[in-house]
Amino acid sequence: MDNIEKQPLGAAGVSFPAGLDDFRAARDRCAQACRRFNSMPEDATPDVRTSLFLDIIRPARNRKEDGAITHDMTFRDPTLKALTPFVKPPFFVDYGLRLRVGGSTFINRGCFIMDTPVADVTIGENCNIGPHCTLVSVGHPIHPEARESQRSSIGKPITIGNGVWIGANVTIL
Repeated sequence: MDNIEKQPLGAAGVSFPAGLDDFRAARDRCAQACRRFNSMPEDATPDVRTSLFLDIIRPARNRKEDGAITHDMTFRDPTLKALTPFVKPPFFVDYGLRLRVGGSTFINRGCFIMDTPVADVTIGENCNIGPHCTLVSVGHPIHPEARESQRSSIGKPITIGNGVWIGANVTIL
């Protein structure tokens, strides 16, 4: 993804050529990680769930640090702070590379996050996201002529603060 220069995100967002091979490779990697996460058994251990989730959002991490404090541990000891959120499958993400989710957050089944490699999607601590929610941080030029000539996508950030509850079937653009 060396094709993207670091530039400030304005109201218009950042345009990027999603069809290039490196972007396709990043989406393929994330799709494979989501498939593994979504195929885990319902009774998977917290360590397995954590590792599979982190494969989606932090593929290049040091895996020795995966088994830290999980969401499940905080129920037994409220003085602990979870480092990875509790996410129920199925869960779908496009890239995962700029997705940050607070460790004390809960994401229910059927969440879709259409993220980009150029804009952050941040979900704070102590959030609850209901089933079948969709977060879309990617768009396209509005005018048909621009879509035809540019053939690019536009990334814009999404920031959800701490303590936010998002009910079922909500779409955030």
